[in-house]
Amino acid sequence: MKYKSLVLSLIFVMGIIMIYLLSDENKVVSKVPYQGGDAPNFELIDTDKKSWKLSELNGKVILLNFWATWCDTCKEEKPFFNKLYEEFKNNKDIIFLTVLYNDDINKAINYMNRNSYKFPIIEDTNKIYLRFGLKGVPETFVIDKRGKIAQKIIGPIKWDSPDVKDAILRLLKS
Repeated sequence: MKYKSLVLSLIFVMGIIMIYLLSDENKVVSKVPYQGGDAPNFELIDTDKKSWKLSELNGKVILLNFWATWCDTCKEEKPFFNKLYEEFKNNKDIIFLTVLYNDDINKAINYMNRNSYKFPIIEDTNKIYLRFGLKGVPETFVIDKRGKIAQKIIGPIKWDSPDVKDAILRLLKS
């Protein structure tokens, strides 16, 4: 009889816990951006102490690339990213930002210098990767001139490919 009472009590307590956990009041609602949705606002400072605020970049296409020096696929895509940057660096309507994820800024600076990469590098001290719902690195968000997520790219790509360039040119014309 005691055993039966104990089991019933445990079932009752488990039921109360399940009701609590499943109630809408306790759910965390994610604000992860989606393609076509607004990009989360951010303020970033690069290694040259230049401030980058999404709210001040209206009318510009932004390539927001999350990466790390310990990530081999990030390092594989950087030469292609650099080629694209070199091709568009004089176009004031496109911004290239590389945000360091979970890495040492000095390692990143050394890596960039060794490879003669000139695009802005940013240490993510504000943890914007959380607002963007980062799944891993490399991961890039292409933000259109209206501040909307035009594309979310997970994994490395050849940034200098004709398809990528055409897509960027279409965004610049829109």
